[in-house]
Amino acid sequence: METLVDTSSEWIVTRSGISERRILKDKTKGSSFMASKAAENVLEKRGISPKEIDLVIVATVTPDYPYPATANIVSDAIGAVNAWSFDLQAACSSLSMHRRRLPSLLKAVHIKSSCHWQ
Repeated sequence: METLVDTSSEWIVTRSGISERRILKDKTKGSSFMASKAAENVLEKRGISPKEIDLVIVATVTPDYPYPATANIVSDAIGAVNAWSFDLQAACSSLSMHRRRLPSLLKAVHIKSSCHWQ
């Protein structure tokens, strides 16, 4: 990331908590591809059926499209047919917004299982 913008890894980590980044080099795929693969890995490792997922949140500054939400594409790709989903787009602060909103959201709407990526 330091080669792309005038900053340092330490500056990013101390302000956002983000210590790892992924760059997709295949221009035919988007953020939903990476999020779907990550979701599939987690579901497999934890032995969870995609049908058990109630909520999918994708926090990204690089959505596949303005509409539909990347989270909708991920839900469809992984087979989370019972989930509602949305994107959280707030640039570098997406991670901290996501971490602050998720607990209250899960509590307020009685979500049992969620998948969320940033």
